[in-house]
Amino acid sequence: MTGYVYEKSLRNMKLRIVRAPLQNLAIKEISDGLDMNIQKFRAMLIENFDMSYLENMPARYDVWKGDEVPEFPDRLLFTGFLTKYMPIITEDEMDLLLTDISGKMSGGMSEKEAVIYGREKIRELILK
Repeated sequence: MTGYVYEKSLRNMKLRIVRAPLQNLAIKEISDGLDMNIQKFRAMLIENFDMSYLENMPARYDVWKGDEVPEFPDRLLFTGFLTKYMPIITEDEMDLLLTDISGKMSGGMSEKEAVIYGREKIRELILK
């Protein structure tokens, strides 16, 4: 026999985890908040995180939701969650994005347009 049996089934095991009720709720809230396809978000999580991270994601998400952070940009763009609680995007990438958004807002972009722009850029970073 070549290889271990469990290695062949990790993807299916991870899929079961992300479809579990608590994980699914957190994933749905995040993907909806980013205007992102839930299947693409799930696939990215399965590819990039081990089962421990996936199992603990709802707790991390709940802690992030309990933090007192400003509505914009953190709540609307999930910046803290995507960098600190679930390291999907590096802090350097997020800092560059937030600097870009600040510059655009200084140039006259509204907060609503900045949120739409920020979500688009975050989706690109997540799916890269």
